[in-house]
Amino acid sequence: MPNATDIAKNLSEKSDQELTSVLENPDDWLPQAVEFARAELARRGVSVKSIDQRIIAEAQQKESLNRPKEQKSFKDEFLRVDRFYRINGIGTTLIGRRDFRCDGTHLTTAWFTFFYLPICPIRSFRIRSFGNNSFNIVEKRPLNLRQVMATYLYTFFCLGWIYGLFALCWIYGLSDDPKMSAETTVFVFIIGLIPPVLVPIFLRHYEEKEEFNK
Repeated sequence: MPNATDIAKNLSEKSDQELTSVLENPDDWLPQAVEFARAELARRGVSVKSIDQRIIAEAQQKESLNRPKEQKSFKDEFLRVDRFYRINGIGTTLIGRRDFRCDGTHLTTAWFTFFYLPICPIRSFRIRSFGNNSFNIVEKRPLNLRQVMATYLYTFFCLGWIYGLFALCWIYGLSDDPKMSAETTVFVFIIGLIPPVLVPIFLRHYEEKEEFNK
């Protein structure tokens, strides 16, 4: 059996594509060789994480192709991942992030929205997000009522806040000084938009911190 030095010397002479092939076929190599290939690719500045994500996606695609086809319900067809889209705020999308886990997954809910307002929850999912609107669905879950209620409450909060903000700006707009009135109105409106943006960020950070500290 070759020792670690021989493995390192052999793999260090391989190209990036050959090292990637080692990660794609780990069963054909010793564990030490696979680990060295990962380390060598990282040393060369190649994103090992993106390779892992591609391998997982290809494995899932292969598994889905080999899986016997089953009759899907209308709800399952409606919730296909490639059908999460909206036109002018009307359509389906994922809203909310909670129940974070150390494996990088979190809970979210699919909603039907009308002019960007969440109208009807459809189903909850546990997903692993990779950024840039890229994610994998880990499992389908029943509706998470806490997340649904939180989404409704935040929506009502934003609508009420914006209504109050416009009312306040209208009051400032009654000032006798036109220049002062315009400047004050713009300032109040811009500052007033900050709390609705910060609230979900703060709550999400707090919940994520609480989950990881468990």
